[in-house]
Amino acid sequence: MISAVAATASLKRRDSPFMNDTDVSPISRKRLRLSFDSREHVEEQKEQAENSVESMIWNLGDAIGNVASLNDSFDLGDTQDDVLRDFRATQIPSFSFSAYLGRLVKYLGKWKQAEVAHSGDLGKNGFEVREATGLRAIVMALVYADRIHKLFPKSRLSSWNLHRVILTGMLIATKFTEDRPLSNKFWAQVGGLRLGELNKLESTMCSLLGYNMFVKSEEFERCVEALGF
Repeated sequence: MISAVAATASLKRRDSPFMNDTDVSPISRKRLRLSFDSREHVEEQKEQAENSVESMIWNLGDAIGNVASLNDSFDLGDTQDDVLRDFRATQIPSFSFSAYLGRLVKYLGKWKQAEVAHSGDLGKNGFEVREATGLRAIVMALVYADRIHKLFPKSRLSSWNLHRVILTGMLIATKFTEDRPLSNKFWAQVGGLRLGELNKLESTMCSLLGYNMFVKSEEFERCVEALGF
């Protein structure tokens, strides 16, 4: 599943009017370091990096959405053998997954930046903090989805379950990696679900994963490299 997303994302990056060879790499901290002393140049470089990350997230959302839509052909309406049936919406969402993913990353980033400011660690660059938190959660959610598919091959990401699966995966990822993660109530509001429903989906995904939320560094890096970050 990750390889399919990676192939689509690669095409999107080449075709995107927002990305070119001079864009700042969205995940490399080395490339995101601001190298100019001039405040004007610093602000300009930060703006370019932010635009690059937003474009990358949009393209990645398109790639994930396209792979999910290809899997719709396997969806015959019979969910008996589908372990992701609880994640299935009553109808395919009318808004794009790219917009949905951008919304999740946006509000997760705002929360993380506020957390850093509250802790008094003002030495950290706010943009880098927002970027790293959101992208890490996306990668881990994709790893979780890939694990579930390998364990249960008949269960695939589709247009019917994509939004809920990735939302729940990002929720679990941040709970595993953050000292003081977002509440389920906040995720429910941002993701557009009832709190009780999201709580149930979280429990279901944890069970499907065998309560193994840990993502080894090499597993994480393989996903990052496959996606071309």
